[in-house]
Amino acid sequence: MIVAHLLGGLGNQLFQYSLGRALAEKNATRLKLDISAIADNRFRPYALQPFCIQADVLTDDEAKRLGINKGRNSFLERARAFMRRCHIKTVVESSFDFDPTVLNLHAPCYLKGYWQSPKYFEAIEPLIRRELQVATPLRGRNIDLAREIASNESVALHVRRSDYANNPQTSQYHGTCDREYYYAAERLVRSRVGEIRLLVFSDDPQWVRENLHFSSSATIVDNNPPDQGHEDLRLMAICRHHIIANSTFSWWGAWLSDNQDKMVIAPKAWFAGAGHGTQDLIPSTWIRM
Repeated sequence: MIVAHLLGGLGNQLFQYSLGRALAEKNATRLKLDISAIADNRFRPYALQPFCIQADVLTDDEAKRLGINKGRNSFLERARAFMRRCHIKTVVESSFDFDPTVLNLHAPCYLKGYWQSPKYFEAIEPLIRRELQVATPLRGRNIDLAREIASNESVALHVRRSDYANNPQTSQYHGTCDREYYYAAERLVRSRVGEIRLLVFSDDPQWVRENLHFSSSATIVDNNPPDQGHEDLRLMAICRHHIIANSTFSWWGAWLSDNQDKMVIAPKAWFAGAGHGTQDLIPSTWIRM
């Protein structure tokens, strides 16, 4: 058994799932998802249910048998759990860089980290692309948007704000992409492919309306509520080109696109206040600016 500890939003969970799936496939074993850290999180809940994933949520009984301490217990309870010892090898991510030794792990093991590199699952890329399709058909307004995307030189443009802009600590760590980044990226795409149609995705669409004014025609996609992020991701993935934010959410929207001629523009500054290298996160064919 491979157990992946899930943490963060949808983009982070997709990376954690993908490494777990790669190791489960290599070891010919099952993948279980430990969602205890996000089970009660109203802002970043478990978000993989809509996809065609091949994994089950780790049950309390399974966690107990493996010695995995689920839940937010007191220091004393955590200490007692440690004394009982974990019966499964725990592997904690040591840095933001890709670690090839992780791919040599044998089952059973428990993965704790973010694992933000496509190198962790490149060996099973076609399988990951299949399993990260949304299982249910498009509905309502999303059908119309999909038609609009298909009939234009469509560009998914993602503006992430919320916690990046409003939480001082998060803002200091991650930062946000400024207006000039988006305008420069738009100009570059137009210079290469001609007239484009922007599909703008954001967790703060009102800010976008008031502060971003593009030369190209643009549709702000604001019909999917926060708990329907998979629908925005699906629409992103069928766009022809991508201008992403420093966000794993739009990273996945671009990566999941099967357009062989896609342009993907990503910010050079992925972090504002962290020294992490991103050479293992951003594919070499994507443009940094």
